[in-house]
Amino acid sequence: MQKLTQLSPDTLNRIAREERRERIKKREDILAGDEIYLNLQHDYLISFFKRFSNRIEAVWNYPVQAAQRGEEGVLLLKITIDRKGELLDVDLQESSGSDDLDFEAIQAVYRAAPFGPVTSHWPHEQMKIYAHFQYTLANRYIYGR
Repeated sequence: MQKLTQLSPDTLNRIAREERRERIKKREDILAGDEIYLNLQHDYLISFFKRFSNRIEAVWNYPVQAAQRGEEGVLLLKITIDRKGELLDVDLQESSGSDDLDFEAIQAVYRAAPFGPVTSHWPHEQMKIYAHFQYTLANRYIYGR
């Protein structure tokens, strides 16, 4: 029983990341008005979100120094665009704990812009997209929920 309560630091970090991710997912205000998570569950946004994700992933890199230091993490960005897909703002909502990882994710969004027009079915003048950027030494991922 005592061994079960003595978790390794890696396991504790993974648990903390999962708890943080779950806490973010349950925020009711994220889906209000012109704010939306990056995901493929919104039928009329699938094509746009694929294009959006692909453009970012094409220019998003794992910072060499961060990888050499063994840094991993998940960050949350709020990315604001207009109806034409022009980037208006990128705001760090939750840090990965690494300035290098946070900076590279933000810069990747700027490098990827513009994203092309948003579907005419989107009823707002702006779209505020909440996107998680996950860095692991084995890979990197971008996702909403």
